[in-house]
Amino acid sequence: MFENLFLSEKAHTIFTSDNFWFGANNLVGNWSWMDNTPFDFSDWGKGEPKNISNCGAVRIQDGKWITDDCFNAKPFICKTYMPPILSTTTTTTTKTTTIKPTPSAQPCSDPWKYYDKTKSCYKILNNLNWQDANNACFKDGGGHLASIHSLDENIFITNLIPFNPNYHQCSNPNLAWFGLYTVDNEASWNWIDNTPFNFSDWAPGRPGDSGFHNCGLLHGTNCGASYGKWGDGMCDAIVGYSVCKKPAFS
Repeated sequence: MFENLFLSEKAHTIFTSDNFWFGANNLVGNWSWMDNTPFDFSDWGKGEPKNISNCGAVRIQDGKWITDDCFNAKPFICKTYMPPILSTTTTTTTKTTTIKPTPSAQPCSDPWKYYDKTKSCYKILNNLNWQDANNACFKDGGGHLASIHSLDENIFITNLIPFNPNYHQCSNPNLAWFGLYTVDNEASWNWIDNTPFNFSDWAPGRPGDSGFHNCGLLHGTNCGASYGKWGDGMCDAIVGYSVCKKPAFS
């Protein structure tokens, strides 16, 4: 409760809008935090959450939470954690020296894999739903589930995924989440990293129009489409793989 009031008070002195974005969302069918911490507190306004919009905002006037379309532009508040300070001391003086982290000589630290055409790093996760996978990507260096902007990038990513060629079913163990999602019943698709949607590689008949297959999947073998083609699925499904992406070290 204190943190909620603190944010509202700060927002009142900074923003001129009526409300602002924070990290609550309903993209996978239940309200949760983007950083994957437990959703153990809420302060919804009267009649909320409406559950017709998938993102949460805070009313500056009273600090109550409301829901709104995720694509409406609003000011927002970010939260980060203070990293531990590494220090060394000598035996002859009380002077403390702060050691600043230095980037790796390689563009990507292990187990991330570098792709020169996008200047990005990629990593494969196992057995997660879409939002948990995206949260795990974000916790590891500020990444997201991967956006894909060319056929070459699609092929590179598909080849990273250890799909089992001997698995003879088109089911969750041989599918992979990436950063594609929709919030308008599949009328339009977007990337979770907010980059332009300028490339697609859908399998025949996809995306469907079920209204509840709101997250993008990469097909492994035996899914009635070429290896690496895109499908759509229920965001809360746990699938075999997920693909993270983040910028390489500059």
